[in-house]
Amino acid sequence: MTVEELTQKQEKLHQKINAIAEKLNNGLEPIYDGVGNIPIYLNSPLKIMWLLKESYDQDKQGNKGNGNWSIYDAVQNDTAWSYLSFQRMAYVLYGYNNGVYCEDKDMPKIRNRKEMVKDLANLAYININKLPGGTSSDDSHIARCYNIWKDIINEQIEVYNPNVIILGGTEKFLDFKNEFIQCKHYENKDVNPKIESKIYKWGNRWVISVYHPGYMMSTEVYVDIIIDSLKYVDEQIKSHRK
Repeated sequence: MTVEELTQKQEKLHQKINAIAEKLNNGLEPIYDGVGNIPIYLNSPLKIMWLLKESYDQDKQGNKGNGNWSIYDAVQNDTAWSYLSFQRMAYVLYGYNNGVYCEDKDMPKIRNRKEMVKDLANLAYININKLPGGTSSDDSHIARCYNIWKDIINEQIEVYNPNVIILGGTEKFLDFKNEFIQCKHYENKDVNPKIESKIYKWGNRWVISVYHPGYMMSTEVYVDIIIDSLKYVDEQIKSHRK
């Protein structure tokens, strides 16, 4: 797929998202998700998608916001580095791309290299709920949102065509999870809570199921277990190409 083709398809997806939001008629506008830097995404050796729950939005007065912004623009903001979810996702991407782990001395600290977060625009970043959310998300709310947006989510997966999808606490909501075939399981019981990564094969794609990146847990263990999972997926893809 060319840059122009994906750009056009993403715009059509955003139009569909906007149409559904208008039908809901709840006074909220979408928070647009997808890919920010399409050329880099298409040229990535491993195209990565994160599938998370929803984005928190608030105005300058601290009230819940009304949306009408995009995630990949948000990661370019000067304060984006301060959000825990963005930090962990950025560490995963940097660590995988540069062959370092979170505890390694060669892993930069985001507070010293804040621009690391901006590279999240090179991923496909997808939320189940396309409208503004709160500071926390209960399962019943996300399940209702999935029923509203699942056709869009399925189309996004087909359009962005990732090699691997990282599910951040979202596996249980997906109606296609029964199609997953588990291939690998990483686990660290030395931390509380226990951190694990389940790796599945799903058709011609790979799926990594982990906690949401905003969950209260060890950042180092969480990041490194996802880096190991991505390395495993990369090895499997390369071995099947031979």
